[in-house]
This record gives sequence, C-alpha cells and structure tokens, in this order.
Amino acid sequence: MSCSRDNVPQSGTHIGAVAEISFLNQNHEDLLDTLTPGSFAFDDMRLYYLKHDKKVEVYDPHMDAPRDLRLIKATPKRLWIGFSTDTVEGVIGEKDGNKIGVSIAYLQLSDAVTDTIKTEWESQSGNFCITKVWYNGELLGQPGSTPFKVIKNQE
Repeated sequence: MSCSRDNVPQSGTHIGAVAEISFLNQNHEDLLDTLTPGSFAFDDMRLYYLKHDKKVEVYDPHMDAPRDLRLIKATPKRLWIGFSTDTVEGVIGEKDGNKIGVSIAYLQLSDAVTDTIKTEWESQSGNFCITKVWYNGELLGQPGSTPFKVIKNQE
C-alpha cells in the first residue's frame, strides 16, 4: 500500500513501511536458500540505520522481528525488512502537506557483504510510509504487493 490522500488512515499508522526482497545469483538461483552455493544465512544477517552519522545496529529483543528482518518462505524466499520511524531523519522537503525525507540503512548479508538501502518516506499527522527504495544506488521502486528482486554477482 502506498501513501494516498484519498485513503488517509488514522493517526500513527505505518503504511508501506516494509520492503520484501528476493536475492538471486546470476543464474537466478535463490541466495536465501541454504542449499544454493554462496547463499546468505538468515541468522548471520544484520540491519543498521544511519543515525546522526553513525551506524546503529537494529536489535530489540521484545519485538516479533528483533532485527526488523524476517525470512519469508516462498519461492524464491524473500527477506522482509521493516523500516520504523526511528530511522527518520533527514527531512528534505514537503509535498501536499506531507513531510518528505530520506533514510539510509545498511543490510549486512554476511561478514563480507554489506549493502546500502536508501528509502524516501512521507509523514503526515503521525502516519508514515516508504515511497521509494534504492538498493546499492539502484532505484527499485515503491514498496507494494510485488517483492523486489536483487541480482547478486557472486564469485
């Protein structure tokens, strides 16, 4: 779901504050499947937000997804990444009465691979949604019902 003035939710709602990403190798094999050579182990993944020019690891043991990450067992598997208003800094303007900003997150897939996720967000009256997602500088689009696909060039 995206931000829309036609369907304004009640205050404090997070809409579209999630991105789902499938990671595939050049042969379109699922890199979240542990049976795929060179795959990424979910338990080794970490998410960091850039806050006040410092990388801060996401971890809240009281949450259902303590690292704001979940593994969705589909074909191919998908990584669910939750973005919270805790990541919100960097207001860059306003549009139709909504604050617009950009946030940066770092997704550590393994000890050797850390990627950058940039999100553009809108916020109004306590409502928050992600409007665009970039992965390592490439615009993936707007979160929605279709997960994003990222092709990793594994060696």
